Amino acid sequence: MPLMDTAELIRRCVARDNGAWERFVRTYEGLIIRSVRYKLKKSGMSVLSDEFRDIVQEVFLSIWEGNSLSSVRDIACLEHWLILTAMNKTSNYCKKKIYSDPGKFLSFEEDMSSEGEGLTLSSIMTSKSSSAFTMAEDMEMKEILKKEIDRLGYKQQLALKLSLYDCKKQKEIAGIMNVPKNTVSTMIRRAKLHVRDGVEKYFERKTGEGVSLNIGA
Repeated sequence: MPLMDTAELIRRCVARDNGAWERFVRTYEGLIIRSVRYKLKKSGMSVLSDEFRDIVQEVFLSIWEGNSLSSVRDIACLEHWLILTAMNKTSNYCKKKIYSDPGKFLSFEEDMSSEGEGLTLSSIMTSKSSSAFTMAEDMEMKEILKKEIDRLGYKQQLALKLSLYDCKKQKEIAGIMNVPKNTVSTMIRRAKLHVRDGVEKYFERKTGEGVSLNIGA
């Protein structure tokens, strides 16, 4: 779909045009389905067909009810915004399943891994104490990492998540965001530094012990 048509479609969806929304769903349903399936596979979760459809419907429902398309500033990034939205919704579903069945828990490192540029738990953390490392392995620590990522600005968060969740290389991210590769590199580096600083402050407040984080920046 041409960008101008996409921009008009989004404008009409934001204006609560039901016909436009139905067209939007038809256009991007395949992308959402692939994204949900990919995230479930990465998370090691198996679901029934009815559950799968519920997740896909929940993605679209959350976008419509929250009028979330109004937050899309760069139409060229729409598809990857949808991918991240679908993955986040699927991740939330997986967390609910995890709490009801801890045996299916997937480690943060597996969930967040990427090819060379990722922010896995082991790749960013070098602990100075066993107690700090133990804390880093629990759910509270994983939530802190997610919270720090969510605090990033839109472009930094998009660049980092494309690297983490979608396993994109910096050259690919540059093409998606229509910015120079050096800009992507800078955004990802600053995003990782933000996450590192947030995690270090968390440890200082929580344990009174210093940690050294190596994020390859």
